[in-house]
Amino acid sequence: MSRRERQIHTLHIDKKDQGLIQSVPFVVLDNVDSLQVALLETPAPPSVIDLGLRDPHRIRGWSGGSKTTFSVTWQNATPGYLPGPLDPGAWEVLIGLYRIPEGRSTVRLSITQNIIEPGWVAGDFHAHTVHSDGAWTTEELMGHAEAQGLEFLALTDHNTGSQNVHALSHKSPLTIIPGMEWTTYRGHANVWGLHDPLPDWMVASDEDLAEKRDHLLTQGALLSINHPFDTFQPGIAWGWNMAAFPAVEVWNGPWRPTNQQALDWWASELARGRRITAVGGSDVHGPSPLVSLAHPCTWVWRESPGPEGILSGVRQGRVYITDSPQGPKLENGSTLPGTTVEPHAMVTAILGGLDVGDRIRWLTSEGVTSEFVAKSPRLEVTERPESAPWIRLEVHRFHPEWEVWLPRLIANPIYVDPHQGGPHV
Repeated sequence: MSRRERQIHTLHIDKKDQGLIQSVPFVVLDNVDSLQVALLETPAPPSVIDLGLRDPHRIRGWSGGSKTTFSVTWQNATPGYLPGPLDPGAWEVLIGLYRIPEGRSTVRLSITQNIIEPGWVAGDFHAHTVHSDGAWTTEELMGHAEAQGLEFLALTDHNTGSQNVHALSHKSPLTIIPGMEWTTYRGHANVWGLHDPLPDWMVASDEDLAEKRDHLLTQGALLSINHPFDTFQPGIAWGWNMAAFPAVEVWNGPWRPTNQQALDWWASELARGRRITAVGGSDVHGPSPLVSLAHPCTWVWRESPGPEGILSGVRQGRVYITDSPQGPKLENGSTLPGTTVEPHAMVTAILGGLDVGDRIRWLTSEGVTSEFVAKSPRLEVTERPESAPWIRLEVHRFHPEWEVWLPRLIANPIYVDPHQGGPHV
């Protein structure tokens, strides 16, 4: 979710101002993810008005008289301008009065800020391109993600960051999370948040892995163990120490028994008191009859722009996973996964996009505490965790063609602490 703030500024100039660079000060607000400047009125040719931009730290770009509009986002910018964070504070549009006519004239411009508002965003944390063993270019993968209606995409090619560099040249509404699938012969792990995560990704021992893992964490990366129990190819099951990884991929591609093993392992870690975020990833490599982009789809509660806004939500456990971007979805009024409530507090899930007959379950470390059956596409369910250290939600659907119940939604826990209370969506 986002909203736009637009300002109109007017400058009155005359011939004596020729050769000056005037500034139009404005304030960048909190949580801005894109900025657009457009000249709405200038003196007629052969007059020339130059354009530029200054942020709180430096001149951010200059296009001279070649453009009448420019935009800057966290990931992309009009040629001549630098992409990157749009820090709140005092900025200036630079107006170069290169050639000015006789008499008085007017320059009028608009400044538009797109402001991120807290809300759920959908994406895929595990996808490959031609930069490793995938079939799609980064641009093709991003195009497929846009067509699916995703809002973020992690580029996780094996043991390389070249895809992250190439992605910078493609304009996209997606938030692109730079990544890498750290690939060893004893398991794989996703590394998110760094464009060039590991100059040397090879691992010789548990101690070597721990040293590189800790280095990545201190650099600000977020790490997730991938498909930890898969054995359909050599070396993809996790054979290293599983400690200190802040996330785990419990849902990789189509649901299968090894995903259930990952889910059970994660639940056992929660029961031991560990807080580890469950995520999903399609692991898509290109066109396939079995594996599809954003199947599963991971939803993250985002409160700030850029890749770090997504990763911050994951670090806090504000995540749920669905079988597709179509849902089901947690709606406004739900208690946020990853937050903390007081014992005996009522927790709420308001679900949309259900099918009649879907089963909705609240679970704690003791197992299923209550179960509901959807009689309409929208349902509100509540529960009190009582003395449990956490409570979480799952939705399942029966597939008659296979005669099996499969997950449709897996949410991260709402934690219970006698000294705290947590927010609702």
